[in-house]
Amino acid sequence: MNTYYLYLIGQANSLVINQMLKFALYMYILDNTGSSVIYSNIIAFSMLPIIFFSPIAGWICDYVKKKKLIVMLDFTSGIILSLFFLLSNKVIAICIILFILGTLETPATQAAVPLITDDLNKTNTEIAQISSISAILAPILGGVIYNTFSINKIIIFSIIGFGITAFLESLIKMKNEQCIRDSAILGIKQGIKYLFVEEKEILKLVLYAGVISCEITGLLTIAFPYIIRNTLQYSTTVYGYAEGSLGIAAIGATFYYSFTRRKWDSNKTNNLVIGIGGCVMITGIILWMCQTRNVIFITILVLCSIIQFNINIFSIVCLSDIMRKTKEEYMGRIMGFVSMITNMFQPISQIIYGRGLEYTISGFGKFLIVIAVSILGISLYRKNVIKRDKK
Repeated sequence: MNTYYLYLIGQANSLVINQMLKFALYMYILDNTGSSVIYSNIIAFSMLPIIFFSPIAGWICDYVKKKKLIVMLDFTSGIILSLFFLLSNKVIAICIILFILGTLETPATQAAVPLITDDLNKTNTEIAQISSISAILAPILGGVIYNTFSINKIIIFSIIGFGITAFLESLIKMKNEQCIRDSAILGIKQGIKYLFVEEKEILKLVLYAGVISCEITGLLTIAFPYIIRNTLQYSTTVYGYAEGSLGIAAIGATFYYSFTRRKWDSNKTNNLVIGIGGCVMITGIILWMCQTRNVIFITILVLCSIIQFNINIFSIVCLSDIMRKTKEEYMGRIMGFVSMITNMFQPISQIIYGRGLEYTISGFGKFLIVIAVSILGISLYRKNVIKRDKK
């Protein structure tokens, strides 16, 4: 089978298994502890390995051949899950280990893309499509298996899945690569120097993407469900359909971009961010000025779907640009720093929006207007920088 498709199939298997497993383990912990505090703490703690271990994970990706690393990660995940049957009272420890392995897998699979294909836009788009679809299917599949059978069945299914994925990935043929042989400290220092001194354009792009993500993540993950369920008092079923619309927008964005990817440049990508700012502005004005329940619901449903559509395309283009500008020998470390920086912004965004939701609905509307002005200001400044660089 073609190496490219082996890689995509391996990614699909790995994403579905990891997301299904994470969902099932969360449910297992919640069911067995009965504590929402423990449950929420574990979810929050799951972000820490990504933030703190990403630079080390990036160095490992440049130190070890990426094919060996990807195969080893899936094989090791299967071994650790096998220990679940022997250490069933150590579920939290197993979760932590799997999260650390997941921290390694993200920069490893991203850094492997240039070694498999030269068409970075196409590959990143197809990976985003797989990720969006698996984000919808994995929890459904995990919930059905967990409720019908037990956590053990999901563990068995996952062990088999990781084994199959590792086997498929072992068949992948990558371009020759030169692995660094520096120590972890020296390797990370070189990565920092490369990002912060030698290639400031990459750093600016990473920070730009991170800041925009920070201003949007909380809206889609915190404010969107809170307003629909708590403020507007819609049923869980209605919220489920609303959440599904965001998933459809995410998938639609990846398919739309796959057909139009050659037409996108930095200026057009920046226009997406201006569109996001406009949608946030209109949402804020409606929440501030309008008191009609259904109007508010339709407004946030439509505009948040557009925001989801735009941010997905924006993320794909930014990731491809970062890969294209990064030297091969630094790819793993830069992808590690990208993962660390972008994930650092997520809890910040969630905290900011959590505070914003303490206001009344009209007060939160004003809060969104301030966010919109910030997004528009940053995007217009970025647009001027792009024009100046072209000259």
